[in-house]
Amino acid sequence: MVGDHPDVMALLLGIEPDADVGDFSVPPMLSSSWSIIVGATASRPELVPRGSLSAAISERVLAGGPWLRWHLEKSDAKLAEATEMPDEFLDLGEAIATLAGALSSLVGVSSASDVSFAESEVISFAAQAGPSASQASDTDVLGRLGLPRAVAEDAISSVMQRIDCEDSPSA
Repeated sequence: MVGDHPDVMALLLGIEPDADVGDFSVPPMLSSSWSIIVGATASRPELVPRGSLSAAISERVLAGGPWLRWHLEKSDAKLAEATEMPDEFLDLGEAIATLAGALSSLVGVSSASDVSFAESEVISFAAQAGPSASQASDTDVLGRLGLPRAVAEDAISSVMQRIDCEDSPSA
């Protein structure tokens, strides 16, 4: 009856992780559906394409309540163009551990006004987890960050570029 509604597709994804559900360029209405989608991007990063509305709102999701809510920004009217997905993806735990090792060179980066929410979350997680983050699965990292894989990868890469991390992992 409802067709390819994002919440219906998220429920199917929760029941059948390998189900052919297309992508979630448009976010669902329910926060529980969003949690299912974010978790699924650990093994299926194409579910939330870079440059999509879902990727754009992922850094501004508000907690609490059954509805998926987010802060609006003026830039929402102009979403970034989607980039091609890399053939291989980062090992998120290894990337966070590498970043944690380089955090000693970070002075005030996490409080800089031009640091995005996703970058701030990555810095915070790396500082807390330290080298032990290398043992975390991609699903664990995404669950902690609450971000789709593509957004998390972009934030990790951005922070590593900011601090000129020499061991920066490549996708």
